[in-house]
Amino acid sequence: MKVDLRILQDETVQRFNKETDTAVLEASKEDPGLLKYQSDHCKLMVECQNIIDMYIDKGHNVDNVDCLQICGLDLVILNLSLSAPGLYVANETKLLRANKKSWTRGTWVAYRDSKSKLPHSPHNLTI
Repeated sequence: MKVDLRILQDETVQRFNKETDTAVLEASKEDPGLLKYQSDHCKLMVECQNIIDMYIDKGHNVDNVDCLQICGLDLVILNLSLSAPGLYVANETKLLRANKKSWTRGTWVAYRDSKSKLPHSPHNLTI
């Protein structure tokens, strides 16, 4: 499956790079709809299951993997754990919501290069 972002562990084995997945992330626009939300959710769970199985096949003692699902300003942290042989349990550990009122248009800082002037210091600056 193709996910939006993979977090990898990179190591060199006999002059070759060996990349191992450690976590995955899916992102979508705000309010993606139920079908997109659930399909991304299922895709993350399948990828987490593959990661757990890969570590077990290599002989590592890994029984749970975290993954992230981003929908607009909402961040969902999911955890898939191996409870018994062949039994995977998914938990939604956190749901973080950004306050939309704090994200207003025009609050970003413009790019500055070496020729641009410094912005004025605020009059109420305390050190």
